[in-house]
Amino acid sequence: MTAEKISTTKRLASMLIDHIFMSLVGVIFTLPLMVYVFTDPFNKNIFRSTTYNNLMYLPMFAFSLYLCKDCFNGQSFAKRKLNLQVVDNLTGEIASPIKCFIRDTFCLIFPIEIIVSLNNPSRRIGDIVAGTKLVTKNINARINYKFYYGQIILCVIVSFAFYVLLYRLIALK
Repeated sequence: MTAEKISTTKRLASMLIDHIFMSLVGVIFTLPLMVYVFTDPFNKNIFRSTTYNNLMYLPMFAFSLYLCKDCFNGQSFAKRKLNLQVVDNLTGEIASPIKCFIRDTFCLIFPIEIIVSLNNPSRRIGDIVAGTKLVTKNINARINYKFYYGQIILCVIVSFAFYVLLYRLIALK
């Protein structure tokens, strides 16, 4: 990886592009639920139906993917387009899917993350906690990256379980 400093503009652009892209993915996963709800908009019992509760898992899965967006090779959609990569802060190696997941959980407090990124484009709060940093990917380097599918699946399961638990806690009220 190269030690080239990342500009604040490039970092914020990466965050914005990722947010827009993952929001579009979320909309696609939410469409079946929206169609179901709008088929009978005046039915207040629709929110208690089994179909509604089952369809709620689709947007939860999309949000789960949001928290796992950097798990493949330390790059999300925007990072691939902007030639950026998440690496281990100490070794400079591509960050593991679990480190990327820990890092991405801090997207839940994105306004604070944006403020921190304005001050330090290569490391936001999630990077500090996960022990990672964002670097410009060396396009000339030949890195044989092994996809850790088990870790990626574990990250998706954990994030999905988080959203299911959160939904269940909210639904109990």
